[in-house]
Order: sequence, then structure tokens, then C-alpha cells
Amino acid sequence: MTGTGPLSRAAAGRWNFDPPAPGSAVYIEPTWKRVRAVLEGQAVADSSHALLLSESGRQPVYYFPRRDVRLDLLTNSERHTEDPNKGAAAYFDARVGDRLENDVAWCYPEPLDGARALTGHLAFDFHRMDRWFEEDQEIFEHPKDPYHRIDAEGTPVRNLLCFFNERVDIEVDGEPQPRPETPWSRGAKEGEA
Repeated sequence: MTGTGPLSRAAAGRWNFDPPAPGSAVYIEPTWKRVRAVLEGQAVADSSHALLLSESGRQPVYYFPRRDVRLDLLTNSERHTEDPNKGAAAYFDARVGDRLENDVAWCYPEPLDGARALTGHLAFDFHRMDRWFEEDQEIFEHPKDPYHRIDAEGTPVRNLLCFFNERVDIEVDGEPQPRPETPWSRGAKEGEA
């Protein structure tokens, strides 16, 4: 969606069909990660059900379900904007203790058809929050494109086990996780790993 990627504003290649107009592509997907946004030591948003919004020419953004946001720390702002891909945005100020961050969060109360999945979700300005976490790992830049980049740090996984989560039942923080559908999900013979 950025740089010269296939759905960016300056795509380097060509499609064999009519793609979305430059700057109009919006892709919204659930993320499996637990994501937290922290301000003044308080987790203002903490969710295992966030959405990741990717759109042409912009960095990916996490959107949190309202139920996973500390709404008691937010107040309506006077700011409103209009986005041609998502609709009219309403903004919020955040107050934690004596600190006030104006227009730090936003939502689309009535998103356009192509962005309906954002209904009931809020996003936060990445650089105005103090800290961000994906699982227990602090991140210092915008969320990464999950299809474009692979980071490998061997030390954090030393002496750990892994398994095909397509074939086992997993719970995270007491919540059952769905088994993904992959080529390893089907055709397994009884007793195969």
C-alpha cells in the first residue's frame, strides 16, 4: 500500500485488471495480536480483537473495538474531518491525570460502505501515545504490513517449542483461539504431526 507497492499511489508494476484508483484502496483485517496503546502508564486501549487498516499511501493503523478502549479517559473533540475512502471522522481528546492530548483518537461513526468494518472502532495517533505493544513486545514504529516484512530475532525463541496451531486447541488469556485454515489443516492422517 506504500512506496511502489501494488496498491500504493505510485505502483511500480501493472495489473491485468482494473485495480482501485491510486489512493482509494482500503483493506481491513482482524489481527491475531494483543495490541495495547499506553498514555501516562495507562493502557488506554488493550485488545485481542483489533483491526488492522491498510490503505493506499499510508502506514497501517490499528482500530480498537470500543469495548476494549478506556472510554472514561476520552472526551469528544470539536474536530471533524472527511475522508473519501472512510467517511466522516469524529475525534476525541484523552486525559490521563494532568496530561491532556487533544484530537488523539478518532472513529468513523457512519463509515462508507467500503469501510463498514470500522463501525464501533477507534484509532489512536501512533506518535502521540507514549508506548505501543504487540503482545509483550514494545513497538516503536507504525504496525508493520503483515504481508511484506519478516523480522527474525532467534534469542527470544531459544528453548521454546512450536506446533501447528491448525491441529491443537489454543487458549490465550483464557479465550479459545480459532484454528486457521491452511494447507496443513486438511488431509492429516490420524496420529500425524
